[in-house]
Amino acid sequence: MGLDLWKPEGAFYVLPEVPQPEKFVSKLYTDYKVIVYLGSWFGAPSRVRLSYALDEKEIKEGLDRIKDCLSKL
Repeated sequence: MGLDLWKPEGAFYVLPEVPQPEKFVSKLYTDYKVIVYLGSWFGAPSRVRLSYALDEKEIKEGLDRIKDCLSKL
């Protein structure tokens, strides 16, 4: 998707940089039924926190929804 990605050591989540993180988190939840968290809650204000503690099929579906949401921001 071309996102700048930060992967913390020893965790099962990544923090991609996204435009307008607050709007993105809200729109993703409301319109796409995907839950992500603001990176600012974890010391990364321009990023969102994505967990990959799911099976591969769920991760792919979530990433497809995220890509669609990003294209409409």
